[in-house]
Amino acid sequence: MNSQKRKKKYDIIVVTRESFPIGMAGTNRIISYLKPLYEKNLSVKVYITKPHKEINILSKETKGIFEGIHFEYTNNTTVWPSKGKKLKKLQIVVSSYFNIIKKLYADKPAIIITYTNDFFSISLLLLFRIFLKYRLIIEETEYPKILTKSVTKSKTIQKIHFYIYRKVNGLLVITKELETYYRSIGVKNIFVLPMTVDFSRFQSLEIVNKENFFTYVGGTGGFIRDGVLDIIKAFNKFIETNPNYKLLIVGPIDENIDITKEIYQFVQQNSLSQIVIFTGPKKSIEIPAFLIKARGIVMAPPKNFDSGGFPTKLGEFLASGTPTICTKVSDISEYLNASNSFLVNAGDVEGICNAMNDIVSDPEKSQRVGMEGKVLASIIFNAKTYLPDFIKFINE
Repeated sequence: MNSQKRKKKYDIIVVTRESFPIGMAGTNRIISYLKPLYEKNLSVKVYITKPHKEINILSKETKGIFEGIHFEYTNNTTVWPSKGKKLKKLQIVVSSYFNIIKKLYADKPAIIITYTNDFFSISLLLLFRIFLKYRLIIEETEYPKILTKSVTKSKTIQKIHFYIYRKVNGLLVITKELETYYRSIGVKNIFVLPMTVDFSRFQSLEIVNKENFFTYVGGTGGFIRDGVLDIIKAFNKFIETNPNYKLLIVGPIDENIDITKEIYQFVQQNSLSQIVIFTGPKKSIEIPAFLIKARGIVMAPPKNFDSGGFPTKLGEFLASGTPTICTKVSDISEYLNASNSFLVNAGDVEGICNAMNDIVSDPEKSQRVGMEGKVLASIIFNAKTYLPDFIKFINE
C-alpha cells in the first residue's frame, strides 16, 4: 500500500450490506478477492452496515475473523426488526451511518471499497475522505440503481450520482459492458474484475459419487432473473423418462412474493411436492457439497441481463466440476461453449430438458464437460489471475 502520513490500521475495508461471512453470491464475491489480498499480507476488514430480515439471516456473529478477513456489523446486530416500530428502524439506520464514521476513525483504512447500492453511505464516505485521507473505490456489478428508480425523473439527482462516480478514486466493475457505460458518463479510472470464485471452498471436499438430483442455488432473489420456473417446467418433462431424480432449489425463500406463489402453484398442480425440494437457506460452507454431489446444475436466465452485469453464481457452478446447464444470454457465450457447459437458448424449456437428458445419458461426456468448465473457471473466474493489476489499480 502507498505510504500515508497517518499510520493505517487496515489496508482495505469493504463497506457492504451483504450478509457476512455467511451469505449468497455477493458475500462470496467479496470473500473471493479479499482472501488473496490477505494472503499477500494485506490487512482487510468488512463493515456490514445493515442487519438482515429474519428470512435472510445466515450470519449470526456480529464481529469476528473469517479466514483472515476481519468483519463487523456496525449496529452490533445481524437482525433487522421487520415487525418493529418505524422509530426503531430509523434509529438503526441513523446509528449505522454514525458508527461507520466512528469505526473508520478507529480503523484508519488506506483504501475503502463499497459493495452497496446505498448511495447515502457512499456520499458520506466521499465527504469524510477529506479528513481521513483514504482512497475510495466503488464496486458496481450493474448499471446505476438510480436509473431504475422513480427519482430518475429528476435530472439533478442523476447528476449528483454521476458526479460521485467521477469523484471517487476508481470504479470496480464486473463486465466490459459496464466499463463502456461508466466511461460514457465520465468515469476514467475503471478496473474490470470479472465474476470471481473462492476456489478453496471446493478444494477441501473429497471426490464424491454423484447423486440423482439436479440443483439450482440462489433462493428467491434469483427466481425471476435465473428462470427458476422454466427450470422446474423442464424438470417436470425430464422426470417423465427419469422418475428417480429430484430437483433441489437451495437458498432462502420469501413465500409472499408473486413468483414464489406461481412456482408453488405449478409444483402442486403437477404433484411435484416430493420431487422438487426447497431446502431453504444453507450456510456458505454447505453449498459446495450440494454442487459437487449433483448430477447437474441449472440456471436459465430468460433474457439478457438488463443490469449489464454477469451471473456471479455461474462461476461457482463451474468451479464445482459438475456439468452446468445455462442459457445463452448477455456475455455468457463469450466464456462458455459446448466443450465446457450445456448451453441452451433463453426460454427454451424443451432445450433445458434435453440438456438434462444428455447429462444423465452420457456420464463420460458429462464428466469431461464438467471438468472443462472447472478449468475455465480456475483461470477466468479466479481473482488471483488479476491480483497484480488489481492491487496496482486500487493504489493508483
